[in-house]
Amino acid sequence: MNPIQRAFAAAALTLLASQTMAASYEDGVRLKSQQQLVSAAEVFAEVAAREPGNVLAREQLAIVLGWQNRFDESVKVWGEAISLAPEKPDYRIGIGRVLYWKGDHANALQALDAALRLQPGNAEAIKLKGDVLLAQGKTAEARTAYREAQQINPQDAELAQRLERAVEPLRWRLDAGLGYDHYDNARKGESSRFAQLGRRIGRGGDVLYARYDGYNNFGSVDDGLTLGSYWLPHPKLLLNLEAGRTLGEANFRPETQLLVNGELLLDSPVQPLLGYRYFKYDNGTVTTITPGLRALLPGAVAEARYGITDNIDGSTTGVFAARLSFEAEGYSPYLALTSGSEALPPQAKADILVLGGGAVFDLGPRWGVRVDYSFENRKDIYKHHNLGAGLTYRF
Repeated sequence: MNPIQRAFAAAALTLLASQTMAASYEDGVRLKSQQQLVSAAEVFAEVAAREPGNVLAREQLAIVLGWQNRFDESVKVWGEAISLAPEKPDYRIGIGRVLYWKGDHANALQALDAALRLQPGNAEAIKLKGDVLLAQGKTAEARTAYREAQQINPQDAELAQRLERAVEPLRWRLDAGLGYDHYDNARKGESSRFAQLGRRIGRGGDVLYARYDGYNNFGSVDDGLTLGSYWLPHPKLLLNLEAGRTLGEANFRPETQLLVNGELLLDSPVQPLLGYRYFKYDNGTVTTITPGLRALLPGAVAEARYGITDNIDGSTTGVFAARLSFEAEGYSPYLALTSGSEALPPQAKADILVLGGGAVFDLGPRWGVRVDYSFENRKDIYKHHNLGAGLTYRF
């Protein structure tokens, strides 16, 4: 074999080897069925790059990207599939579903309407349109879509469940409760009470509320009013904002207090937390920064925070707080621990250890009750028991 023949033979062998080793569409389907989504996406992407006209590879790539919450990449690939097969409504439903998962409701509806122009009786598109409308808070329109899909496909059991859920939410919530405190020193028995009225805005996590607090401590009574909100400026960011003031003369409570808590709602088992608290007294201010983490566990949520406080006397104190909450049928119990030192007026700086627990009981769509208990050991000063109870009414 002369050199030219050997070169041709080597090139042929290289080409044959590359074709033999190249991943196939069937490899991607197998990996997808095994839930190996990252590997499946790599295979489908390789096939799509190698075969520009392979619309099925793009369809499968868009699906597995969406399942991995890689929404922008999935939308891009769905667009490529639509450009290759513009007459296929399923691809427009696919891009609509990913846009719905992403929270882009307006563009999701546009994609689904385009699918329905191609195939007006597509029950899947109509059902998904109902989901998007419900997420927008358009309950009546969502119910109309679900009923239309049910007429087309009466065997779809999910539609009956969706119709049950598609009801106007109870927007108002009233919470009220009492607390009793017992100290093993001269303070003996003291008490507190609260009432809070809140209203949900839209179907998201936005809530406005007003709360009254009354405290009977150190032989005096302080009454306070707080205005607050839970605000979702972004689907991944939840803010809790509060501003409160003691009514009349402040005997032992802060004259003014501000609170800001932020939570990053990441798609991961660990979420960062950060809080800031400001207390103003007649003789100075107390500020606290509380970084923390939340861990989403199977059937439970664990939170840990560390509060760093700058006190009126110029000292800095720190408190570690942890909470473990569980979700059970009909009730939600929790355990809590606080340990460190604090110097909130009118008390002197002291080491504290607080153990607590309680539960919220769901009595139905409108009613709920809660009970709470805590024990505080303020080293060398007193031991303190607190028992609280509350009632919730939604309307």
